[in-house]
Amino acid sequence: GCSAVSAYGIEYSLTNNFTPGTGTQAAASNLSAGSFSSALTGLTPSTTYYYRAYATNNGGTVYGNQLSFTTSIPVLSATALTAFGTACINTSSSPNSFTITGVGLTNANVNVGPLTGYSFAATSGGTYTASLALTQPGGAYSQTIYVKFNPTAVQAYNGNIPVTGGGANGINVAASGS
Repeated sequence: GCSAVSAYGIEYSLTNNFTPGTGTQAAASNLSAGSFSSALTGLTPSTTYYYRAYATNNGGTVYGNQLSFTTSIPVLSATALTAFGTACINTSSSPNSFTITGVGLTNANVNVGPLTGYSFAATSGGTYTASLALTQPGGAYSQTIYVKFNPTAVQAYNGNIPVTGGGANGINVAASGS
């Protein structure tokens, strides 16, 4: 085209060997020494995408060879919850906490609980409930969960607090008190 590049970026698709010009374009604006990058958002976890670089000038648009990448599997993890020990029945303890960390999550809610004898809040002074449904944007996520021990009978309250959602496999956070 004998003219300067006027647009460039990455075009991607879920279809292997997709026809250039039929995918989703993600423009770039950071060309330096022949290299650039494009930010891709809203991708589905655990999915293979196919892509080509493209560049446009007065002569038209040209596409590079097709390559591929696979998005990561969403993962949830959590820190340990300190044991509550012994408490009187029909009382609520001071809160202990654990932190949930997510990587590559979908934007589905992250759910905490329920577990008999325990209540949960997203802030230490918040309203404690039997379970939480936490709205989160997807991608990387971190949230501290505050837990109160609320025994109603003389017994051990040892178990696992379920943490699910965000497209990830569920995990358990061990809880104990008596």
